[in-house]
Amino acid sequence: MFHSIAIVGTITLSMFSCSDENIVENQEIGDKGVTVSFKVTSSQEEMLRQQQSMSATRAVISNRLQEQGLTLEDLKTRKLEVQGGGIDACLIETTVEGINPVQPTIGTRANIKTSIDANFSSLGYRSDVSGFTPDTPDWFYNAPTQPNGTLVTPRPWAWIKPFARFYAVYPEAKTENKITLSPATYSGTPYVEFEVEKDVKKQKDLMTACSGEVKYETRGVAPETNLKFRHALTAVKFAVGQNLSWNKRIKKVEIKNAYSKGKFILPSELNGTGLNAGWETSSLSTRQDFTLDLSSSPINTNSNPNTVLTGNGNDNYTFYMIPQQLAGVTVVITLESTHAGSTAPNTISVPLQGSWKPGTTKTYKLSQNTSDWTYVLTTSNPAATAYDQIITSAYGITSYRTAPDGIQEAVKWKVVGYEEYDETTSSWVDLGTTKPAWFTNVSIENGDGGTAAQTGTVTLKKDVSDRLAAYNKVLKENTPKGSSGNYYNLSNPNGGAVIENTANSYLISAPGHYRIPLVYGNAIRNGNNNTSAYISAAPATMELINGVNQDVILHTFLDHNNQPITSPYINVQNSANPATQASIVWTDRSNLIKSSSLSVIGSGANSFVQFEVTKDDICNGNAVIAVKNSSNVVMWSWHLWFDQNDALNTITCTNKQGKQYAFSKNILGAAILRWKGSNYNKPRQARIKIKQEIGNGGSPKESVINITQNPGNIKKMNITLYQFGRKDALPSTDEIKDGNFVKVSGIQSIGTTIQNPGTMYYTSTDHYNSTYYNTWSANNTEIGYNDNVVVKTIYDPSPAGFKIPASNAFTGLTKYGTNTLMQAEFNVDGAFDNGYNFWTNSSKNASIFFPITGFRFNVNGSMNSIDYGYYWLAIPANPYTGTNLVFTWSFVGPVNGTIRSCALPVRPVAGN
Repeated sequence: MFHSIAIVGTITLSMFSCSDENIVENQEIGDKGVTVSFKVTSSQEEMLRQQQSMSATRAVISNRLQEQGLTLEDLKTRKLEVQGGGIDACLIETTVEGINPVQPTIGTRANIKTSIDANFSSLGYRSDVSGFTPDTPDWFYNAPTQPNGTLVTPRPWAWIKPFARFYAVYPEAKTENKITLSPATYSGTPYVEFEVEKDVKKQKDLMTACSGEVKYETRGVAPETNLKFRHALTAVKFAVGQNLSWNKRIKKVEIKNAYSKGKFILPSELNGTGLNAGWETSSLSTRQDFTLDLSSSPINTNSNPNTVLTGNGNDNYTFYMIPQQLAGVTVVITLESTHAGSTAPNTISVPLQGSWKPGTTKTYKLSQNTSDWTYVLTTSNPAATAYDQIITSAYGITSYRTAPDGIQEAVKWKVVGYEEYDETTSSWVDLGTTKPAWFTNVSIENGDGGTAAQTGTVTLKKDVSDRLAAYNKVLKENTPKGSSGNYYNLSNPNGGAVIENTANSYLISAPGHYRIPLVYGNAIRNGNNNTSAYISAAPATMELINGVNQDVILHTFLDHNNQPITSPYINVQNSANPATQASIVWTDRSNLIKSSSLSVIGSGANSFVQFEVTKDDICNGNAVIAVKNSSNVVMWSWHLWFDQNDALNTITCTNKQGKQYAFSKNILGAAILRWKGSNYNKPRQARIKIKQEIGNGGSPKESVINITQNPGNIKKMNITLYQFGRKDALPSTDEIKDGNFVKVSGIQSIGTTIQNPGTMYYTSTDHYNSTYYNTWSANNTEIGYNDNVVVKTIYDPSPAGFKIPASNAFTGLTKYGTNTLMQAEFNVDGAFDNGYNFWTNSSKNASIFFPITGFRFNVNGSMNSIDYGYYWLAIPANPYTGTNLVFTWSFVGPVNGTIRSCALPVRPVAGN
């Protein structure tokens, strides 16, 4: 939304030096280096300073108002009756000088910058004689002018035509601003045609200025040229009155049947005057309805008294309207009941009276009582403060009273107490005069009041901690497993000697001494040989790939020598040249494994790789280790995932086809590198209670200022990535701590990739020299999307008890189970925040978070699309791509395909 531009103070501008010595306009050469620039000021700021520095006598006020085209009558308070009668309600209309005026603070009154923070449009007229009447804008027309008063395209003064007059319009006269400047061929004082946006959130203020006649008197010295901007519109606001007892909430406020279009003739003098300057009454046309929609956060009528109505995020919504007579204009307020039995109406319609005057702010307060003196107390809330900030944005307090004749007097106010919201009881707790514990300072706790808002801020405690240190502390303080004389077997749930369930990835959640059996992936399940993991039951399936008809089924899976695997045990398969040594392939955190402890023990089916993890070094991270033969050739490798022991808890999700999948709580290989966040997980809320020092009948008005600080955190993570059909974990970072990771171009055999687990082979299609459909689902013969049972293979990177999901696993993440750009079709709980919380079922009573991940690109192996989430599925999409989920803030694609040689993350599901 465009808010009103309250220009305060002045900026004195230096001359702009033109680099072009030959700027020629109308065959006249200007003086080099003597360019037009403006000193930008605000009539509203001068008015506010006068209010603060001069006594508020009737004569002084009348003179000041006269300069603005106002009278005391224009500031009178009005009681506007509800249409239809019989309703104990009215609107109290109050008027103040200025558009949403804010008092200059004492320390900056003498040197306040202008708030114009975008370009404005300017026109230049010049002549060789004084007192000239502007014809067409012969010098420049609708010229973009910077906030500091310099023209985007410099214009030099010409000694031959030293007299000039300049006009300005803010914001720029553009179609998107619904401001149309009089044509370049128009002769006379320029004008603008302006249209008010129907949606309050899109409305803009309109300001104009004229320099009056300016003379270029001293050659080589640009004359001082002033532009004093004045507001051309009326600001209209709405507020909740004092002690409204209805059990109602305000859903919508509408201004109906008001003129939306008109012609404004710019002033021709510096003081804002000029022949016919202002709105041309006969030009007002096109009556429209204007709406402030509060349905997403309705306002209670019996709470937050005297608070200006706001929308989401505590934005103060102000109507910016064309000044006009109000006959036929009506305000309609729509309410809804919060409790049964409310006697208040659901719709209140109030005809407006009088007129809207330019450069003023009207506030209409829904009320049930009035008095001879009308006391006005309104407060505005600061926006919610981020968890890592300590100073809120400004809150505002306006406190004054108006006599029946229009005289206005400031009314002192003060903070009288504090309240804090208790999440456990869902209620407000009165703290008396004690500040909430998370407040350190309230910058202004009392004030003299006035029709211009006094502003202040609250300093908050920065309640932020290092979450990662606490997260890693859990790992360090878990009871160590195993010992130097009795290594803990990771394939056994109790660490015993029996080999029960093997995998290519093992979760480690405590310091200790560990061993892993030398077994191909999940080739041992429940203590038995799991031949279905490396011998496929699928028939030969012929496909035409790159012009060659080939069998796409890997019938018997291959070892590091590209030989068919005949035994689950690596040292039985390779008895002639067994694994005898071990080494670190790569780690993303230093010293995760005590390298000197790595060794291979035993022989044959009783061979193990063992290692030590110390309490000092364990932390959330990843490591890949490998075993080698005497020829120093890698024969197999394993991913070690250091995370808390609940990382493999499951979250059940139902897809569009009604099939349930139990996903792991964390992404495979998720490792937090940096995590700082608030020590609270819901917004902290407090109220500052404000009260005027006097009031009718000894009952001063009260209001509250709502202070909110949102929770939040900054989390940076590493994950492990996988090429389609390959078991080897690749890092999402190039900052390897121990070992090495490289990226190499080229298509390789399965055996070569096994021998080089720390290498990503990037190509334009598949990284393997043969295309297979079943490397992650042993019996698969299909491509595309289905819920067919996935038979886990020895190339599946998932831990024991988990496998890569079927290709339909993510269809529940969108309304129709298809890829979509329509946000209404995303099955998400809340907004995008480095990922989405997707609903887990159609009942929408639970969610699962999928973070953005990025992936390694098949062109060069680099990380790519880091603001996207990518997750592999087990089945090929076609001979060249694998199925996967992809999403970002504007797209969710549960049935996507990505080149197989790309490296994507995996979120496994429970299953064997």
